[in-house]
Amino acid sequence: MEETVYKRSDKGKALKKEKGLRLHSDKSQLMINKNIIIGRDRSCNFRIDDPLISRKHALIEFISDIAYIKDLGSTNATYVNNNPLRPDEQKRLRRGDVIKIGKTVININ
Repeated sequence: MEETVYKRSDKGKALKKEKGLRLHSDKSQLMINKNIIIGRDRSCNFRIDDPLISRKHALIEFISDIAYIKDLGSTNATYVNNNPLRPDEQKRLRRGDVIKIGKTVININ
């Protein structure tokens, strides 16, 4: 017979996983669990006022609950852990990764 696990028990807390990722920059933070666009444009979900960032710079998308980042043809590239993304490359994001776009550093938690 299977044991009942209560969400407030130690075992339940260990099983609980936070869905999505938290983006932190020096000026803002955002919890995400759906596709977002990062850039300077007012229509972006994660808007950053940095002249080195394109209007629509990068896309973070979720495919089967896994987050990926893709550069949207920006002028100054998107970096993940100090490695530039190639055009149309999708890079899987994990907690602890660091995204650099222009002068802005975004930590993934």
